[in-house]
Amino acid sequence: MNQATKDFIREHAEADVRQLALRGTKDPEVDLTFALEQIAGRQMARTKIPSWAVVEDIIYPPHLSMEQCSSEQTARYKASIAGEGALVVDLTAGFGVDMAFISQGFERAVHVERQPSLCAISSENFKRLGLKHIEVVCGDGVEYLHSLDHADLIFVDPARRDEHGGRTYGIADCTPNVLEILDEMVEKADCVMLKLSPMLDWQKAVEDIQQTGVGYVYEVHIVSVDNECKELLVKVRKGEGEKVRKHKVFCVNLLHDNTRETFEFEAPLTLSPPHLLIFPPSSSSPMLPS
Repeated sequence: MNQATKDFIREHAEADVRQLALRGTKDPEVDLTFALEQIAGRQMARTKIPSWAVVEDIIYPPHLSMEQCSSEQTARYKASIAGEGALVVDLTAGFGVDMAFISQGFERAVHVERQPSLCAISSENFKRLGLKHIEVVCGDGVEYLHSLDHADLIFVDPARRDEHGGRTYGIADCTPNVLEILDEMVEKADCVMLKLSPMLDWQKAVEDIQQTGVGYVYEVHIVSVDNECKELLVKVRKGEGEKVRKHKVFCVNLLHDNTRETFEFEAPLTLSPPHLLIFPPSSSSPMLPS
């Protein structure tokens, strides 16, 4: 990024990007496409990743990657449940928001991403954020898993789009199919955290994982932001997944004032006499019909 492009970005930080694109610039030294991406990215980051938006020279990816990346609120929540240790590995790291926050509890972190452009952006951003303990690896996450010895935590956020760009929701339909590599992940990590589509039935997701017979679910986190469900997080350990095991379910609503509402229960639920539990969307507690 040359000085002319930096100056253009700074001068038009509050501009309407669409209008700016139509007007263009007469300065041939300005990389207009890159400048527009940065202006739009920083404007979005002010609400989505506010602690990054105030850091000078953070580089933002194209709009689709900004849309798909985690918000700071949800990334901080993941960091709060990730634990700590010597090594965390993100096999599908993308732009790197989750890694930036989750890794803060670990001595070393490995950020694996297939797209060279995102790897270059993440490498520069981690330097600007002072996250010197993160190593960026440009490559396929599954191939990196094969070479991995041991990690305290493996984090995976499989891509939820098919080869035609259409949305997918089922675990087996995402890339990578984590059910196919779960055996290797639980062998090589003390904990595996899966970030899945909020559209999934969490009970079906747990059942699919347990039926692999190579790991068992011990925590499920259903995460909303201001009453809108955003993420389904499933934590898995090595064990006999086909056996019925109790697991904790956390229904969390992260609010704009940095507080949270949490309802926690242990599943499978056993109610006697039989009752029907109704969970209103983003409610902090279930209703028990009379």
